Amino acid sequence: NDGKATNLILITSSVPGEGKTFTSVNLAISIAMEVDHTVLLVDTDIMKRDTSRAMGVSERKGLFDLLANPALKLEDLLVRTSMKNLVLLPVGTPRDGSTELLASMRMRELAKEIATRYHDRVVLFDSPPVLATTTAAALAPLVGQLVLVAEAGSTKQETIKETLQRLDRVTITGVVLNKSKQVTTKSYDYYGYYRSQ
Repeated sequence: NDGKATNLILITSSVPGEGKTFTSVNLAISIAMEVDHTVLLVDTDIMKRDTSRAMGVSERKGLFDLLANPALKLEDLLVRTSMKNLVLLPVGTPRDGSTELLASMRMRELAKEIATRYHDRVVLFDSPPVLATTTAAALAPLVGQLVLVAEAGSTKQETIKETLQRLDRVTITGVVLNKSKQVTTKSYDYYGYYRSQ
């Protein structure tokens, strides 16, 4: 992976509605439940803010405030949750030029800071779908792993092919097949259990 930090993992999908945020939140919770792993979950979806909403932190300052204001410090914006090993960086305040902020030198420096300063943490970036915005394409070069969420029985091959073309020169390290018949709706109860304090 060209020396990129393997602890930085981008989670995205091709189109909306494939269960990307559900997967991000549940993956973060699952990893955090393992004693030796602390997880930092970063919401990068400024439009939908689903991860921040699901975790009860949609009104807090976060990633985009940090990128826009050099005076802010990462550690001051991290939110502890009721799970000892799960920490959040909310998406923050909506603003113009969000894609430019994600593609900025400041974001590159932040990704490097997170990778080195929190090298013992698993860092999950919940990104908007690849074909809906340019966010995933902007973030993909900064991470060491990329997980693509696809909806079982629904996501078409052509859609996946177009997604792969948009993520040119990015290695996808995993695919999550979501909404298969084995998953029950009771799994969604995870959202209610781990809201931040």
